[in-house]
Amino acid sequence: MVFRIVISAGLLLGLPLFSYLALQQGVSPVWFGAADFALATAVLVALLARRDRSSLISLLAVSLASAAAAAALYRYRPDILVFLPSIFIYAALALLFQNTLGANREPLITRFARLERDGRLPAVLAAYTRRLTLGWTLFFYALLVQSVLLAWLTTPETFLLFANTLNYVLVAAFFLIEYVYRRIRYHQFPHASPLGFIRMLINNRVIGGGEHS
Repeated sequence: MVFRIVISAGLLLGLPLFSYLALQQGVSPVWFGAADFALATAVLVALLARRDRSSLISLLAVSLASAAAAAALYRYRPDILVFLPSIFIYAALALLFQNTLGANREPLITRFARLERDGRLPAVLAAYTRRLTLGWTLFFYALLVQSVLLAWLTTPETFLLFANTLNYVLVAAFFLIEYVYRRIRYHQFPHASPLGFIRMLINNRVIGGGEHS
């Protein structure tokens, strides 16, 4: 458990820093694109795995198709290889949050808050977490629009500076600012720390192993 948390924290903190330092050293943007393509594939596989953990053949097919697509883009359109993965990831995350806001569905943040409290969620927090799920949805859509504009108007190096470093800072800032606000606004309720929240997600197999079947 501690190992998973350390690895997750190391990736979250290390990838943006490594990307920034590598860009300063003049590493080709195409290599970043290949790495980001692998990350986008991992996100897609994780989303599919949560829906149907038994479909290993489908997951393997997705992985192989993604590898083939990355190789073709590397050979013929390396510029798309740089831009496409981040755009896909933001679109997937926005849709993931948005789809839980539909009728007769529990918003994603509400589900997390209920897990954190062993299934007992006060009505005021249920309403707040629905709004927060919408907030995350709009936030990821904003990053999606930003990425499209950067891909259109700027250089690959500038795009990667945002996609692989600065946007991670924005996500972390959103997460921490919301946590502080929630602790102040709803001080009458207990709230897990950011580390405790990540531990809860891992314990419930929301991350690092898929959902319970």
